[in-house]
Parts: sequence; structure tokens; C-alpha cells
Amino acid sequence: MSRLPTELERLVFECAAVNRSRIPTLLLVAHRVRIWLEPILYHLLLLNGVRSIESVLTVILSKPPSFLESAVRHLLLYSSPFSLKPDTLSQFLHRCPGITSLSLIGDITGPHLLPALAQMRSLRRLSIEMKLLFPDSQVDLDHPLFASITHLDLFEEVYLDEEDEPNDLLWLLRPQAPAKMANLEYLGFNTQLHASFLCAVHDRYEQLRVLVLGFTATDEESAVGFLEEVTEQTAAMFEEDGEKGMGVGMERLVVATYDNPYQDWERGVRGGEDVWTRAEEFVRRKRGGEVAAGDYYMPIKKRQS
Repeated sequence: MSRLPTELERLVFECAAVNRSRIPTLLLVAHRVRIWLEPILYHLLLLNGVRSIESVLTVILSKPPSFLESAVRHLLLYSSPFSLKPDTLSQFLHRCPGITSLSLIGDITGPHLLPALAQMRSLRRLSIEMKLLFPDSQVDLDHPLFASITHLDLFEEVYLDEEDEPNDLLWLLRPQAPAKMANLEYLGFNTQLHASFLCAVHDRYEQLRVLVLGFTATDEESAVGFLEEVTEQTAAMFEEDGEKGMGVGMERLVVATYDNPYQDWERGVRGGEDVWTRAEEFVRRKRGGEVAAGDYYMPIKKRQS
């Protein structure tokens, strides 16, 4: 009985593995198929809502270091020290220096992860609460992670001081910060910020394609209310100088709503449409006159079921 050429056989199995749920079954077909497909199984790890994250990572860590280094590219992990030992996560990240997209949600983040992050020279997308990584707002802009990232989504819950300044984010306004993050093109926040801070970030980071303030679909009213408040703040800021305010001043700002943040992240790392690409298209349409200059609100895009 004739067999397909090896290259064609591999292509057939890789096409079948596009549906990731099939991979565990396909691995049982033959040893050569396991060699081809097992790296795909670990290429993207979405570990949120997993009851035994400690056990899952321990099993993955049993794989050879060379396998993890070449296989794992995208990781989203939502956990706490109660369900995952910090040392386990640190060890896992050390074994996966090839990660290009990393989202760490929850107070599992801490300074103990900095050595592992320093090895990720291909890291492009980072979603994190920076004040957990660098306590006391002592953000080290010379850390290697800042040199490579293109997408930065900050989870800080900001409490404004008496001058409406977000203390946990003021490191972004250091004079050297834009140069230290020269590759940064997409910056996002998940908290309400004062217009003065947003204007400062928008003006200083000339390389940004978009500056996004994200709200979930259930917070749509909050997004609209926040935008109205910021508009009033900018009007007051620019009134003394006789300028027109927000309608002219922050072209790349987008107040966005999205459906499921985990699904949005996964779509993005797979090369699909996510909140970043939608926001960039929104800014492009604004520059082309298809969206009013003073319009900053990008509602959720309805998806067909």
C-alpha cells in the first residue's frame, strides 16, 4: 500500500490540527505525527479558569527544555499565589524564553519574574500590572523587556492624587521613557485617567499608532460617561490657551469596548482582529474623514454567532 510523501502527510496532519481540540487524538496516530503536532499543542497556552494550574504547569515542565524553548510562543495566565506557587511560574517562564505574547493576570505577578522576563528577547505583546512587577513605582526602564515590546496593556487600577495624577503610572512620563520603549506602538489602559495625563502620554509617545482605554461590553455606559468627563476636562485645559481641546489634541486616543478580553487576546496573537487592530482602523478612518475628528468612542463590534 503506497504512502503519501512525508512532506504532504505532515501538511495534512497540520491542517487537521488547526482545530486544537483534535490534537490529543492525532498524537496517538504515530510517533512521527506526535513529533509534528505536539509543539502546536503548546504554541498557545490559555490558562484562565483552570482549577489546577500548578498541576498543569508541572506536567508541562516535564517536557525537555529544548522543546519548551521552541514550542511555547503565547501565554495567558490568570492565577494567584493560592493556586500557583510563584517559583513554579518563575521556573516555567525561564524555560520559555521564546515567548512573544504574555498576559499575566492576578497577583501572581512580582519582582521574582524579572530575571525570566529579561531572557524573552522576542517578547512583543505584554499585558500586566506593572506595579506588581516593580513595587513602589520603581520601574526600571533599562530592563530588557522594555526594548522589544510593541504592545503594552497595563492593568493598573489607578487612584488619582490631589492633582489628578496617577502615581502608579507616572513612570511613563519620565523624559527617557519613550526612547527606552522605542518599539512601542500600541499602549492601553484599563482604568479611567485624567485628561491631563492622557494628553501628556499622547504627546510624548509620538511613535504610538493608538492609545486605547478599554472597557468591557458590560461597562459601555461607563465608557461613554468617562469620555464625556474627559471631554470636559480637556475643554477646561485648553480654554485658557484659546485652543479647541480634545477634538484636535488627541487624534490617536480611542475609548474602546470589547466583548471577552481573553478571546480578544487570543484572536490578536493568532493574527486576527482584536481591539488593537480595530482601534488602528478607527484612527485611520478618522484621519480619512470617515469618523468625526472629535469622536473617540469605538463601540463593540457585534459578531455573528
